[in-house]
Amino acid sequence: MVNAAVYVDSVAQFSKLAEEMAASDRENTRFTFTVKKDTNQVVLKVTDDKKVIKFKTDKAVMLDSVFSHLMLTFSQ
Repeated sequence: MVNAAVYVDSVAQFSKLAEEMAASDRENTRFTFTVKKDTNQVVLKVTDDKKVIKFKTDKAVMLDSVFSHLMLTFSQ
C-alpha cells in the first residue's frame, strides 16, 4: 500500500530524496511530472510504490537542471 504523498519544500531536497529512492529500489522507482495549465504549476513526483515524494512549483524555468539530473539518475 502506498503512503500519502509527501510534498517537499525545495527542489534540492526533492532531487536528493528522489536519488536516494532510486538507489534503494531502482527496479520499482519511477519519475513523472504533471503540468497544471489552470495554475501554471509543475508537479514532480517520484514513487517506488511504497513512498511518494512530490515537489510543486510555478517556476518551471528552474526545473531544467532538475530534469537533466533526474533523467541521468533514472537512466543508469
